[in-house]
Amino acid sequence: MLSCMKEEFPKGVSFTNPSGGLFTWVKLPEKLNAQEIMKKCVENNIAYVPGGFFFPSGNKENYFRLNYSSCKEDKIIEGIKRLGKVLNEEVSETVEV
Repeated sequence: MLSCMKEEFPKGVSFTNPSGGLFTWVKLPEKLNAQEIMKKCVENNIAYVPGGFFFPSGNKENYFRLNYSSCKEDKIIEGIKRLGKVLNEEVSETVEV
């Protein structure tokens, strides 16, 4: 998953490299809202958990969480490619504004 994310995600999008657990966290540029982008992702048959709910102090709507524990590798790669396409579109729109 992480290797594919490095290849597919646009500049300005970062993610954790967990040493254990079931999830990786993705941080979008601050102007982007993970909950809003989720709508486009669902249209492309991909999903994640928006991260804003996990931060009690708020102001973290540009984070989301990906689970890598329950899918086969080929499905993860396809999902990350689809997600990368959506993120590339969103980041490029933010840069143009």
